[in-house]
Amino acid sequence: MKYLFIAVCLSLLQQHICQSDFNSSRVKTDQEAYGNESSKKYQIMIVPFDYKMYISSLDRDIATKTHLTYHQIRDNMRYGLANQLLLVTKGVYPAISLIESDSSYDDLKYIYNSIGYKYKLAPIKEEEQSGQEKTKIDKLKKSLTKLIAKPEENTNKEYTPARINNGQIETFENSGERYMHTSIHNPNLLSTLHGNYQTNLFIFINELDIEEAKSNESSRFSQANSTRRIKVHYTIIDEKGKDLYGGAATTEIPSYINDMNKIINVYFNKIAKEICAHLPSNVVDKNELLKQKEDQKKADLQRDQILNH
Repeated sequence: MKYLFIAVCLSLLQQHICQSDFNSSRVKTDQEAYGNESSKKYQIMIVPFDYKMYISSLDRDIATKTHLTYHQIRDNMRYGLANQLLLVTKGVYPAISLIESDSSYDDLKYIYNSIGYKYKLAPIKEEEQSGQEKTKIDKLKKSLTKLIAKPEENTNKEYTPARINNGQIETFENSGERYMHTSIHNPNLLSTLHGNYQTNLFIFINELDIEEAKSNESSRFSQANSTRRIKVHYTIIDEKGKDLYGGAATTEIPSYINDMNKIINVYFNKIAKEICAHLPSNVVDKNELLKQKEDQKKADLQRDQILNH
């Protein structure tokens, strides 16, 4: 009986060793090797906008207040926007901004020489979409009213399906707002960056515009209550070159605000949150999530203090 027990144990041990050898030598499936795409850990690279992709109507006011040069203001805006993206992603995504890297100059030069830009229609935001649907319904009602009341007027009018504006053909479907989109010409760009930095998700900041408010009124009241519009064009791409999202994040600021710190810490933060809302999800540890919420509360408190200062 004793020898039988030993023999059974040896047999079980041999089966376990064989199974272990099989598991270590067999070819893994794609899901095992690369993980489930929905639970993939993303590591982000933030690519700041090229110097030539900066347009601002605010620089003169800032220069008057701070005595900074145009180049200094542009550099601060460039750094501040990238830094706000780092702050928003903190605790959720491991992220790096090339503007803070020691080798950023050569790498950014390589990136800018490997990409181009093209205009695309901006995705319609949810709040804009609901407003546009209401506008379409109102227009449809007016058209039906005119059709019923005066049918003869419609038969004499020439239908114009498209128009040319600034050299571009615009139709009812494509006359919406456009944004500057990243177009990658160098097929080795993303694999090179992935190999050097171990990043697999890229936020390209393509352009920063700070535009004057457009208003037909010129009264003192309207000027005192006018606003500027911050518009950041961006594209989110994964390491395989797939466009995950692209668009233009916007926010309005009162035209009298020329405090660069307030613009960066308050209004650029809103822009960064809008951009990061379109990032794919990462799995976050519970303790890390709690820490992230506490950090966010502190950051929101600091921004409120800056805004109300």
